[in-house]
Amino acid sequence: MTSGEDAHRIDAAIDESEQLVRNMAGPIRNRPDTPLLEGAWTVRDTLCHVAARANDVPLILRLTNPRTSEEASSMMAELDATNARQIADRSARTVDELVAEALAGYAAAHVAVSELGDAQLEQILQVPGMGPTRLADLLVLTYQGHAQTHLRSIEAALAAERS
Repeated sequence: MTSGEDAHRIDAAIDESEQLVRNMAGPIRNRPDTPLLEGAWTVRDTLCHVAARANDVPLILRLTNPRTSEEASSMMAELDATNARQIADRSARTVDELVAEALAGYAAAHVAVSELGDAQLEQILQVPGMGPTRLADLLVLTYQGHAQTHLRSIEAALAAERS
């Protein structure tokens, strides 16, 4: 796969996440305290997490650097504490501010992806629980898998509350 094809796949995944945030802004604004169908988070908590992680490119790039990979791996290993911090740090923000943060993060992610070269996109990372993974594939997974899974959980919670 060429770097152009990889970048297109990553950008498409970011675009889809961005569109989901835009589509759900109103419903989240109207019912921010709706609990997710699984776990202890509300839709607002989940939006806090999505906003915090909208530009995950720098975090993932830290995994590729031997000097910072241990720090990034440690943060990933302490996910519950990191997630709780993301929510607490955004507790005073409005839904509109969280949506704006997420959209700005997605815009920054697009710029960061455009600056990646072929060698970076092809780099193989040792990802805990996944094994060897190309950087390009990890970025696609981050936006298609991680971000969109959270956004779809918001959709499901809001849909279930309407029924």
